[in-house]
Amino acid sequence: MDKIKEIIGKFLGATSLLTRIPVPVWGFSYPNPSWTPYFPFVGLTLGTIYVIVDMLISPLLVPEIMAFFMVLLDIFLSGGLHLDGLADSFDGYFSGKTGTELLEIMRDSNVGAYGVIALWILLSGKWLLLSFIISMGEPIWLLLFPWAGRLIMWQVLISYPYPEGVRGMGEIIKDSKGFKTRQALMVPVFSIVIVLSLSLLLTGLQYDEQLNLSNYFLVILTIVATILVVGIVTNIFVKNFNDKLGGVTGDIYGASCEIGQLLVLSFGAILM
Repeated sequence: MDKIKEIIGKFLGATSLLTRIPVPVWGFSYPNPSWTPYFPFVGLTLGTIYVIVDMLISPLLVPEIMAFFMVLLDIFLSGGLHLDGLADSFDGYFSGKTGTELLEIMRDSNVGAYGVIALWILLSGKWLLLSFIISMGEPIWLLLFPWAGRLIMWQVLISYPYPEGVRGMGEIIKDSKGFKTRQALMVPVFSIVIVLSLSLLLTGLQYDEQLNLSNYFLVILTIVATILVVGIVTNIFVKNFNDKLGGVTGDIYGASCEIGQLLVLSFGAILM
């Protein structure tokens, strides 16, 4: 029972950190590094909410309006946390600076031109891609994109060092070796199993179960291939920052999440 309570506490802690969903947090300092393996489950929770909202409201609205509502809902539930990281990261990336000069630009509370452009492209892209996905009646991608973004963010967090001498929330959630234990690594893997299972369920419901095993296998293959390609592309972006800074900060964690989400939606629109 204590173990179950601990698992629930870590998930709730991750939810309170990454979203504005009001949940209780107990038994841990805030924020806590042990929450990080549960980031994909936070994304899965958001994806489930988006699928339910789509099923309830999309029959009443045209796809463009529904997509706009989804973008607003995504911003509201996440608190725009990762959007801030995206803007700061792009301001820094295109500044041409490295090291401490790059960090100073990313720490600037004022959003620069490149940050504004990045936000415009991201939000416009989300709206356009969601409009198409909703119009095609493919809720599976509404489940996938928030989960995949946070799965990639977790992978980036455990794969790259944090810059020496830099202080921030990213340093706090990075400051542990506990999230690299076998037990901690199994948590995101378990989220993959759940996502694949829910995706197969949604596919069966969507097509009234008029599918054979090869169709279900194709769904799994599509999801796995999408995550691998999106992960590789996002890591190319992150590695450039790692080379410039000697590590990866919390802003870049957020940027990797948003870039991963947009790329997954792009694949969803292309592959339908």
